[in-house]
Amino acid sequence: MEVEYPKGIAIRASTDVLSIGSSDEVFCRKCAAPRLLPSIRLNFITENNGLLEIAWSQPVAFAEGRHKARNFSVCHTSTRGMSCPLKEVDFDDKHVIPCTGTGGDCAVWSIKFDAPDLPFCGGLRIEIADGAVVSEDDKTPNGYTIGVLEGRKSCPTWDEQRVCHFVDGDRLQNEAEGRDWESQSVSKKQLHLQTDLDRMHIKYDLISWSKMHLLRRLMSLSYLPRCLILPSLEVDMQSGYPQAIFDYVHVGGQLYLVGSVKNIELMAQDWQLSSENRPSAERCAGSFGWFAG
Repeated sequence: MEVEYPKGIAIRASTDVLSIGSSDEVFCRKCAAPRLLPSIRLNFITENNGLLEIAWSQPVAFAEGRHKARNFSVCHTSTRGMSCPLKEVDFDDKHVIPCTGTGGDCAVWSIKFDAPDLPFCGGLRIEIADGAVVSEDDKTPNGYTIGVLEGRKSCPTWDEQRVCHFVDGDRLQNEAEGRDWESQSVSKKQLHLQTDLDRMHIKYDLISWSKMHLLRRLMSLSYLPRCLILPSLEVDMQSGYPQAIFDYVHVGGQLYLVGSVKNIELMAQDWQLSSENRPSAERCAGSFGWFAG
């Protein structure tokens, strides 16, 4: 707060001397760093080749004296391909126009965008690195910030396909170890598992998603396969998989995990999900599976 004391507002009691004009400033706390508003309506302006509006918590300006431009990403939140029209590009005037709000409001900026890159359902997720902008008031830089532009139409929860999706365990294993999965042959264990599924007349599509792609697909809660078969996976409790798998089953997804008693104990103890053992009757040393739903 700024306080102004006009001349003569007070008088010394003992000498009748009038006060001089003065001013003072009082601070209650440091102002918060700029950040994106967490959730705003998706607004796409078609003039000037297309501008996508984003909103800050306060008026901001480009940070000065940067050795290199900070980056940002714009990704679809809920589409089948999980595409990112802008992925870790420089947050600069080549991609961004500042102060495009009504009357030059610098709390609203615009991103240069092509209309075909907009999602036909769902929204957009904006991630901006720290130090890209500063507050106009006290030059405080922003921290890492995320905003979500909500679309007018939500994406469907379920994929149109009715068949189970079998996630290729060999690819997940090899990718986690940094190997080229395409150059690896299918393991004997994996081949036995697929043979058992065929003998049980289970129809499935073999998909080769990476662990990160699988996690993001489950977390999006859109275009989910109605039936998902997973090989034995080493689940990291801090990775987000437990919650993503729980949410998938909670909304009605059928989940099959195969190959590990450890997975049964994990789901029963940590997620309180009902499970059923289904050992293969065709092969003594065959696959072992369980179902949660």
